[in-house]
Amino acid sequence: HGFELPDGIDREEARMLEAAMLGIAYVPPDNRRMDFGPSAPAPASVVAARSITNETDRAYEESLRADREKAAKARAEQVAKEMMEADRAAEEARVRAEAEAEELARTKLAEEAAE
Repeated sequence: HGFELPDGIDREEARMLEAAMLGIAYVPPDNRRMDFGPSAPAPASVVAARSITNETDRAYEESLRADREKAAKARAEQVAKEMMEADRAAEEARVRAEAEAEELARTKLAEEAAE
């Protein structure tokens, strides 16, 4: 017992954390019973840090949701604008085609009348 563990962490928890951080398997001692009963309450500093982390996470998620909604709205507006432009271009092409057909018909009538 050459070192002191933080409050609320026993030697086996320290071994579990070490195994997790090093990416190795944790092997519990043979005499350890798995007791999932209530553990020691977390220190106030840990509770405060968790609260700040949770608030930060919620704010981030809300910001991300708002950004996604804004992007979706912008995409929808862009699609609507492109559809309107395509409709306008199709209408202009139709009007041009009608005018050309009308001009061609006039020219043909004029040629027939001249014959």
